[in-house]
Amino acid sequence: MLERTKFEPILSLKLSEHPIRIALLALWGAWLYTAAYFDPINPAWLGRYSSRHFVALIIYFICTLIVTFVVPALPAQLERQRLVNLYTSPAKVRLLIGGLIALGAIMWVVLPVQPVALVYPTMAILLLTVALSLDFEIIKPGSSLKLWLGLAAVGLVIQALLLLYLPTIHFHDEGAYSHVAMRFQQTGTIPGDIFAFPPRHFIGFGSWIMTLAYWFEVFGFGWWSGRFYTFFVSLLALAAVYRAGIVFYGRRAALAAVVFMALSDSFFKVHRIRPDAPMVFMVAIGLWAFARARKQPSALNYTIAGLIVTLCLEAHLVGVAFCCAYAALLGLEWLRQCWTTRRFIVNTPLLWFGLGAIVALTLFFVTHLLPDLGQPNELVVSQQEVGLLNYIGREVRRWVDYVTSYPLEALIVGWALALTLVEAFKHHQPEDRALLRLGGLLIVAYILLAPTDYLQYTLYFLPLAALFVGARFTSAPSRATLYVAVISMMFGGLIGQSIKALPDALEQGLFERSRPPIVNYVESHIPVGATVMMDAYYYLYLEDGHRYRYIHVGIHPPTISRLGGPPEDEVWASIDPDIIVIDRGKNERTVWLDDYLEKAGMIYLADFEDMGIEIYVPPDSPLAEG
Repeated sequence: MLERTKFEPILSLKLSEHPIRIALLALWGAWLYTAAYFDPINPAWLGRYSSRHFVALIIYFICTLIVTFVVPALPAQLERQRLVNLYTSPAKVRLLIGGLIALGAIMWVVLPVQPVALVYPTMAILLLTVALSLDFEIIKPGSSLKLWLGLAAVGLVIQALLLLYLPTIHFHDEGAYSHVAMRFQQTGTIPGDIFAFPPRHFIGFGSWIMTLAYWFEVFGFGWWSGRFYTFFVSLLALAAVYRAGIVFYGRRAALAAVVFMALSDSFFKVHRIRPDAPMVFMVAIGLWAFARARKQPSALNYTIAGLIVTLCLEAHLVGVAFCCAYAALLGLEWLRQCWTTRRFIVNTPLLWFGLGAIVALTLFFVTHLLPDLGQPNELVVSQQEVGLLNYIGREVRRWVDYVTSYPLEALIVGWALALTLVEAFKHHQPEDRALLRLGGLLIVAYILLAPTDYLQYTLYFLPLAALFVGARFTSAPSRATLYVAVISMMFGGLIGQSIKALPDALEQGLFERSRPPIVNYVESHIPVGATVMMDAYYYLYLEDGHRYRYIHVGIHPPTISRLGGPPEDEVWASIDPDIIVIDRGKNERTVWLDDYLEKAGMIYLADFEDMGIEIYVPPDSPLAEG
């Protein structure tokens, strides 16, 4: 007969020998993490969330307290005997784990949409998933290639379907970039005339726009086609992360990194029609090229690495931060080598890396800077306060936004990063140290070079973060089991999101999505070739991207003037719109717009007043007469 042992603290036993206590640490970690976010000291936060949410938190807290004080008083043998008596076969355990994941997905549907609230039910599912998978050892990362690749594939299919039915990730940037691509088909340049910029090549859009233009030419125009262009590029990024992971940490860690990245919440945001997917792809393939250069040092490999890393500029101008970070890493390693040997050594890796970078910069100069020579170029993305402390504060705001936007993912990445720091300095792992230094230098480069605190700039760290997660969560049995539970939660979250999107899918049809009524109105009343001013959001809903001269309603004449364009009155005179559509939920009225409406005597139509949409047409328009 098993004897009861005296109370033992949770941390007194090896985690791998006491599975339920691993889950307890995760449960309390989730509580502390989310409590800090919700600011429980201030009672006002309770009024911001639903009663269901509050009840769920209370139940969670009580259950965690009970389990925390009851389970440690039980001997480990008793826990194992009870589990074996209840669940006598691995098949039943697999079925139970599947049910737990499904339960977690249901909780994602029932609870409010706030992302941090979703950490609680998923952490509750973690409790049993970890215990069962450790006791029976039926799920391990790397034990079944087909299992993990299948899980990632199913997650990616769910994301692909969600692209059809989640308009919340769709905003005017997607229409703007798509318009630039369609204009490239007509002009062979990359203009910014959707914002009424002067007719010239615009440096702010990278050459990835050209590939999007060719994609539209082959597969047709529209939001569906554009979304799947970026989704396809995202798949290429996963392949590059896998190759980089193999070189840095081995096949098992590479597979774990790909599965984590494929199921992460921020990766879903990469699929928008923006530079994000091309940039993540270039960052991933740059990591792969850099890894090959370090493992097999040669002039060719370092030249290729410099070329690919610098080509990030063709995806987004913030790619200059990545180029500088890699160069700084090679420079610091060279200085350390010179200091250690007490003699000057020619830095051949940096020289060859620089040669590749010069080739990429020459290409960038020819395709982007050369057309702008002699032209005014004073475009300011947004006004920023100057000063090192302000730059640091901007970067802090960016990563605080990341933590609050993707709380579960940030928790996992933060844990993996902490473990990587320990491994790097305890066991002197060269791969860990190199990647940690690269990440730190990237943060410094962001502070100095990234012009705004945009959240999407954090997405470009995802390949690096995935490598950390894959390496750390497959290096020990207890970590591998927690990785299984983490992936289960992320997969359950995707299932939950797909269930939320199911009503829209059934209502609209599998591969269809209803068009906004205002788009149908414009296409039925405004002739082909007319000048239409609407939010860029609606552009992707047009049947043909070349149908109108399409201009975003929120143009900014002072910016146009800085780019060498005409004064404000001439800007509006050159547009001469046939219809102006103002969506009060998307567009902010400007003084220049209001001034033009008054001077041109534009007629207001109240057809869509109940939808918060204002329509203005010229006095001689047939719509004005009607």
